[in-house]
This record gives sequence, C-alpha cells and structure tokens, in this order.
Amino acid sequence: LPRAPLALLLPTRYFRAFALELGGELPKRRSEVDAMLRFRLKRLLPYKPEAARLAFRPDDAAPGRLLALAAYEPVLRQWEHAIQACGLSAGWVLPASFASLAAWRSDGAARDPSRREPVRLLIDCDGAGVNLIAARGGAPLLLRSKSLLSGESAASLAGGEAALTTAYLRDKLHCPRLGGAALALP
Repeated sequence: LPRAPLALLLPTRYFRAFALELGGELPKRRSEVDAMLRFRLKRLLPYKPEAARLAFRPDDAAPGRLLALAAYEPVLRQWEHAIQACGLSAGWVLPASFASLAAWRSDGAARDPSRREPVRLLIDCDGAGVNLIAARGGAPLLLRSKSLLSGESAASLAGGEAALTTAYLRDKLHCPRLGGAALALP
C-alpha cells in the first residue's frame, strides 16, 4: 500500500453538521472562527465543544454563513491510531456520504462561468438510517442524518426527510427549487 496519506471515510452519523449564520464577514484567523463556532455549538452538541474536531466551509453566496462539521475528537483519534498501526496516515477525515459528491458535479457552470450551479440533493440510505446532503457544484451546503427507528422503512424515512430538507433549503437557504436529486442505496 502507498505511504501517502489516505482519506478516512467514516460513517456519516459520526459527524454533526450545522448551517450557521454568523453575521457579517468571518474573521481571517482560523482560531477566531473556531472560537466562534465552539461558542455557538455549546447547546447543539452532545459533548463539550472543546472535545470536537471542527471543519467549516464558508458559503460563497452568503457572507457570514457557513457549513460546519463537528466530530468527537476521541473517536476520530481511535480511527487514526488504527490507520497508523497499519503503517499509514490519515489525510482527510470525512463523512462517507461526502465521497459521492466528488463525482456528482454539473458541468454547466464550468462551460459558462456566469451561470450559477444548481443546488442538488443526495439521499444516501446507509442501512442504519438516511443521510441527506444538499450541495452546489459538489460542495456541501447542508448535511442531515436520521437514524431508522424500529420497524421504520428507509424509503418512508427518506421521503419524509427529503420533503423537510427541500422546505428548509427553500425557506432558509433561499433555494427555490432543486437542480436534481440522487438516491444512493446500500
């Protein structure tokens, strides 16, 4: 196996995602953005924000808005140690559902830079639940994960959550309609 860092794709349910309005321009220094995020996530995470590994992506269309990912640092470290025990090192650590986004890009905006990429919805049924990712040009805007309840069907959960996600995109992120959707099954 190669010695280069590898992408560690962990179950999407290991991550919490948040679309946050921070107002105005984001600070230039990463440490300042991290401090703002940890403060905002105090009531939203099931663990102390200091125990989270954070990643974020600003929304180019809306200054002050970003998608933040949080994962429990001790769990990520366990996986990274397991990779290191095999003589490898983890580079990117991502939700597995994000792997599908890399191949799912519209080339329309690439041909015409004045055209804005449409927002698309990926519905990923992973056996334990449903993950919904809204993305523009392959870049995630929103991630929602819902676990299956006893006796619940993935199709029923996916349909209901897709309707709720579409309404959220329309009302909160000002996306009047989707440019497409894809369903990934286990």
